[in-house]
Amino acid sequence: MSQERKKEKRLFLPMDCELDVNLRLSSTRTPITHLFEKEYVEVINTAIACNRPLLLTGEPGIGKTQLARAAAKKLGRAFVRYTVDAKTESRDLLYHFDAVA
Repeated sequence: MSQERKKEKRLFLPMDCELDVNLRLSSTRTPITHLFEKEYVEVINTAIACNRPLLLTGEPGIGKTQLARAAAKKLGRAFVRYTVDAKTESRDLLYHFDAVA
């Protein structure tokens, strides 16, 4: 596969049964492979089709960040990490514009 093909943005994740992506995380020296489950591919593609954000929730360590990082890489998009806490409001999740910067 050529470099041009790898860097192009995809509109949706393919519905392949064995969809995987190699990730190199800064916290580990060895790369890891993320295997997408069919349900997650469907949910991600639905959020993209509806042009709506996807909020991942769950206990620490279950793979929310890894799923988001893998989906961003497979779609050719930037990964932006945002941790939501009790003080986060819905408007905080949409966008921030700093006119001074």
